[in-house]
Amino acid sequence: FQSHEEWVRWCRGDTAIAACSAFSFADLYDLIYGVDGGKVQPPSELWRMALSNLEDVANILASGFSVDSVVQPICLTAELSMKAVLIDLGAKALARREVGHNHEELARRLAALSPHRDDPIVAAVAAALPDYMQSRYTAAGLTRLSVVKLALGVQFIAASASRRIGDQDFAAELERDQWPGPRNPAF
Repeated sequence: FQSHEEWVRWCRGDTAIAACSAFSFADLYDLIYGVDGGKVQPPSELWRMALSNLEDVANILASGFSVDSVVQPICLTAELSMKAVLIDLGAKALARREVGHNHEELARRLAALSPHRDDPIVAAVAAALPDYMQSRYTAAGLTRLSVVKLALGVQFIAASASRRIGDQDFAAELERDQWPGPRNPAF
């Protein structure tokens, strides 16, 4: 876009949509540069799988007819990125049955081990995720827009996780700027 105004017009003239898209870009930027330039190199298999699941989410949402099956990689993106950063930060390896697919518990452990300004939003997104095991066998009954919001939320979780191990935080720069200013916690 040649100007901020042109971008806002493209976002249906809605500055909230434009702000959300700016933060989504910042999250993706922080995620990739945080993982690639993080304190733990090379990135773990958990990080690679988290990124692979996020890529699957983007591909399915862009071309898929039904959104029921995309809930699985959405949940895995959140789970794997939080487990990866917990281990990167020195938590002992997480036994499968110890935490399982409990996104809320992973968010609590992450906030306890590495407090960050993102913690309230990470906790809110984790609480909003459908039950991973149940979503394997029955449709969650979510609309496409609800699934897109969950996808943006788990992208945020993964970016927040990478901000804890890297020195990249473009989202903080946006939050300090006059526009878009502080992040709206709702996706």
